[in-house]
Amino acid sequence: MTKREILVIYGKDIAGMAYELASQASLAGLIGDRKKKIGLKPNLVNASHPREGATTHPEILAGLVDAWSAVQLGYLPLDIPYIGLAEKLGVGSADTGTAQVREINAPEKRAPSLKSRGRAREFAPLIDARSACSSCYASLILALSLLDKAALKKIDRPLAIGQGFTGKKGRTGIGRCTALFEQNLPGCPPSHQAMLEFLEKTLG
Repeated sequence: MTKREILVIYGKDIAGMAYELASQASLAGLIGDRKKKIGLKPNLVNASHPREGATTHPEILAGLVDAWSAVQLGYLPLDIPYIGLAEKLGVGSADTGTAQVREINAPEKRAPSLKSRGRAREFAPLIDARSACSSCYASLILALSLLDKAALKKIDRPLAIGQGFTGKKGRTGIGRCTALFEQNLPGCPPSHQAMLEFLEKTLG
């Protein structure tokens, strides 16, 4: 595992997933000395039950909340003070642009298969998602929600996103999987901010 890599795992076995993440990240080797202390930040932005996903689950013995997690919730990394502090201490980074997301396993249902709710339902017609990872799909939904209405009206065909477009050509695509498209935003996944800026530029 590299310092710019973010590991993602899906499932319901909390303890098992935590163990697998630690193994895939070679966490024991990264920590080194068993006498070192590990700092936990159990709550990201609000008080919620662990099953809601915002708070560290008690079955997870060690965890790390980073800038990428903040972005997925619609925040700029430095909107959350401790992320900037962690970066200054050398134990984190607020730069999500160069992050590399690696999924250890595939979710049972990809974003297009999920029942859209709220913003997802509203913007789904503007997206052609084919085997898109949940993080990339969610970032695009967030970017579209931040785009002004005039720009939204200029989207005359769905934006392509997902592994199903690998090796294929098209007009406008989001992410590394649409690298052969005429207009492409690279990244795996690109941040919602990068998507927003790309769409604003592309749509003029």
